[in-house]
Amino acid sequence: MGYLDLYNELLRLGASHPTSISIASALALVTTIIILWQSFQARRPLQDRRIFLPDSKAKALPVLIVGAGPTGLTLASLLARYGVPFRIIEKKPALSKWTKATNLMQRNQEVMFALGLQRQLEAVSGHMSRLMVLAYGTCFGPRTMYLKETPFHKVLLCGQHNYERILAEDLESRGIEIEFTTKLSGLTQGSDSVVAKLMCGNEEEQGAFSYVVGCDGYAGVTKTWTKLDFQTTKTGVGIRQIDCHLKWKRLETAEQMWLLYFDRGFAAIIPLPEQTWRILFVQPKEDFPQRDPTLNEMQTELRQVSGDDSVQLSLPQWFSYTDLSMGIGPGMIDGRIILAGDVSNPILPNGGQGMNTGIGDAFNLGWKLAAVYKHSAPTALLATYDEERHALRKTLQVAQYNSLKYTTLYTPYLMQLAFRWFAEPLLNAGGEFAMAKAFSELTINVRSSSLSIEKQRSSGVRAGDRALDAAVVDGTATINIYDIIYRGGWTLLAFTGRASYNGNQQVLSALQMLPETPLAAFIISTQAATVSHFQVLYDLDEVAHRVYGVFRPTIYLVRPDGHVAVRIRPSQMNALLEFMRVWIPDASQAFVVPTAPAKKIPQKYREN
Repeated sequence: MGYLDLYNELLRLGASHPTSISIASALALVTTIIILWQSFQARRPLQDRRIFLPDSKAKALPVLIVGAGPTGLTLASLLARYGVPFRIIEKKPALSKWTKATNLMQRNQEVMFALGLQRQLEAVSGHMSRLMVLAYGTCFGPRTMYLKETPFHKVLLCGQHNYERILAEDLESRGIEIEFTTKLSGLTQGSDSVVAKLMCGNEEEQGAFSYVVGCDGYAGVTKTWTKLDFQTTKTGVGIRQIDCHLKWKRLETAEQMWLLYFDRGFAAIIPLPEQTWRILFVQPKEDFPQRDPTLNEMQTELRQVSGDDSVQLSLPQWFSYTDLSMGIGPGMIDGRIILAGDVSNPILPNGGQGMNTGIGDAFNLGWKLAAVYKHSAPTALLATYDEERHALRKTLQVAQYNSLKYTTLYTPYLMQLAFRWFAEPLLNAGGEFAMAKAFSELTINVRSSSLSIEKQRSSGVRAGDRALDAAVVDGTATINIYDIIYRGGWTLLAFTGRASYNGNQQVLSALQMLPETPLAAFIISTQAATVSHFQVLYDLDEVAHRVYGVFRPTIYLVRPDGHVAVRIRPSQMNALLEFMRVWIPDASQAFVVPTAPAKKIPQKYREN
């Protein structure tokens, strides 16, 4: 389900409460539901992108990744698995030991699963399954954050420092070094390379790179040497944060976070690893001093908004104050310079989407960059990164600012009335799950992308949607669809249709049209007698067919990042073959080294 679909669903749910629709956008509880109300913005034509054609010289040069935060490290981990040479530089002397960003949403746990690193991260994280909402003196929780649409049902409260450490250790195990205390001091583009000036201490180095990817954050410099630079605008809102120990008369559990709304702002209380808590306040900046908060200031305010005079904060570890800004550049690619993460658009804090959006950028870009660099894919493939991610960022920025202003700048009376009268019925009627999905990033789709070819009118998983997981049988062993699609390459899934339809022969005949190619192709059959030289996965109980909404024979082509590129009937194979001719000249793309540990989803995550 995409943003517009969920928006329409909310309107339907609100129809039984006639006045609720008019104030729905004012509900502070669903700060990220506004995200669901935005459709993707109009895309610029691909031919407008300034992207150079590769040549043999460029292919011999490494990629330069600027910035070793979550975005840069995720991209580095992907390129390492694809065997693409690169260097990764970081101006700081070491990775941060502080938490900073707190949570990893369900979609990006799928990313970590694809990298083979989800278990390590899960082991050092809290697992949040519910959200407690206290708004203007009324309790509206707990509300679920547990989702069945993925094997990774809960939000991981891992901390940015743990995410970065695990990825850095993975790179180190592969013999890849992060070049610390090295900063970018200049870029010059040519038709076949980018010349970068690097400073390490007092020493300057100049080198040529095939592509430069700026992952250097909100204050990053990469964009200043491109046509993508932009000015930010102050929102008038500030955020104060502290990591410390907490004692109070509420639950002390890693299963739950608290969201507290009050006049002119909101607060969040988030459990972190090692008995640490993140306390944050988002308010108009004139309501408090523009500096890092003190422990006593945060304790006094938390007592007031929580209604608990026993609150005790101690052992402070990290303080932060930020004057929130917003802005977005005209795109994310200028020639051979590519932007990813906050350097292209600072994400506002409401909804916990900042680190997660940057990771999503890297996962979208990594396989495309590898395909162009190593597998003769057209450079227009890189333009689809700009097309898909820039549109998402524009939509997210509008949604976040709208929710921010309604909860801080223009609140409070209408907001309080909305909560008292309509929050409970709307949440109980389905808004609760819509909110959880909005946070999770599982609803993000690329249906409008140039890489999405939809040839059916039926419901179910469509081109551009995220491929879903389901159990199937390989021989006599149960495996999951995620076990086969997250191997770094393209995957073809040919569903034979429900048993009553008997579509085996249609699928088998269609697959005979495939050229000799290393494309990973699987038949998902509801017939026990299915035999083919393609690998057959059995779905005799039609579990996978029902998950995908498939009744008649249907063929899916799934991208390396898990989104469906093509959905066709067997009779429409020419459309798939033409897509492969244009976009996949070399179907051998896959991770060149096995990820470790084994990626099979642990049994405890395979709950129904």
